[in-house]
Amino acid sequence: MKFPNLPLPPIDSATDWVARQVRARVPKADMSDRDPAFIACAVEPSWQLARAYFRADVRGMEQIPDDGPILLVGNHSGGNVSPEALVTTLAFAHYFGPERPFYQLAHNLVMAVPILGSFLSRFGTLAADPDSAKAALRSGAAVLVYPGGDWEVHRPTWEEDRLDFAGRTGFLRLAWDEHVPIVPFVNYGAQQNALMLTRGDRIARLLRLDRTLRLKVFPISLALPGG
Repeated sequence: MKFPNLPLPPIDSATDWVARQVRARVPKADMSDRDPAFIACAVEPSWQLARAYFRADVRGMEQIPDDGPILLVGNHSGGNVSPEALVTTLAFAHYFGPERPFYQLAHNLVMAVPILGSFLSRFGTLAADPDSAKAALRSGAAVLVYPGGDWEVHRPTWEEDRLDFAGRTGFLRLAWDEHVPIVPFVNYGAQQNALMLTRGDRIARLLRLDRTLRLKVFPISLALPGG
């Protein structure tokens, strides 16, 4: 039997097709999805659970301005779980109350998870995008961003005491353009919930994850959901 010699589609075309499918599943950022009534009901039990389970200790909330638009900038840790994002969001809502507008920028893949994405959007989480961040700040809200993103959150365990934004300075331009103050904060200890072996950035480049999933890493770790 002889098979016809059909040309294979170019790898770039296949990569672009996958990227389009992924983008189509990311919900469009909508600040109106934030639900203060839902936050008011959920924040107290969620905050107490986070404090008990992660042994969260948050200090210096009084250093944050009481009102007006601000850009909260922190380091990212904890791998797939990233408990510092949960703890910071809950601590802010618990301290300032659910009525103060507060939005968090998250990776597209996080928001694309069906149930999780819908739940987070009610807390004010938006798919990370410069336009979404600008709109939130212009509305007078506080905005939380982790510039290091997937690169920093999956750094090896022996680098847990390092801040690594991978040269990303877009948050500086954002704050400058919108004339809002930057409030820096530091997370420490979140990586104790996982053993990070390597970012796997070479594997990510080989698989073209940067183009399909906006990922710079293919992490190899002992962490949820694998362990």
